[in-house]
Amino acid sequence: MELVVLSLIVALFWAINPIITKYILTHVSYPFVLVLTNIIFFICIIIFGYFHLETIKSDWDKISNKQVGLILVNTILFGFVAGILYMYLLKHYEANIVIGLTYMSPIFIIFLSQYFLHEKISNISKLGILFIVVGGFLISQNVK
Repeated sequence: MELVVLSLIVALFWAINPIITKYILTHVSYPFVLVLTNIIFFICIIIFGYFHLETIKSDWDKISNKQVGLILVNTILFGFVAGILYMYLLKHYEANIVIGLTYMSPIFIIFLSQYFLHEKISNISKLGILFIVVGGFLISQNVK
C-alpha cells in the first residue's frame, strides 16, 4: 500500500511541477528558470545532506571511480541536458502535449532495465507499453 500511495503522491507532484513551470515560463526565459530552480534545488540538497551527513560520509569511502563516472554522465547528460530540452519544450509548446510525450519514459525504462539490470518484463507490462505507445501517438496528434 505504501508503494502505491507514495508513488501517487510523487506523480501528483510531478504533475503540478510542469504546470507551475509553464506558467512561469510565460513570463521569463527558460535559461533563467533553469538556473533559478537549480539554485533552489542545490540549497535544498545541502539541507537534506546535512540531515543525512553520517550516511553520506559512510558511502563516500565505498563509491568507486566507475560509479562516480556514471553519476557524472547521468547528471550532466541525462539530467542537465534533458532539463534544458524540457524547459525549451515547455516554453515553446503546450504543457499537456510536452508532458504527455516526455512522460513516455516508462517505454524506455522497461527495455533499459531489462537489458542493463536484467529485470523481467511481464506480459502485463508489455500490454502497458502498448497503451503508452498508443497514448503517445494520440497525444502527438494534438500538435499544431
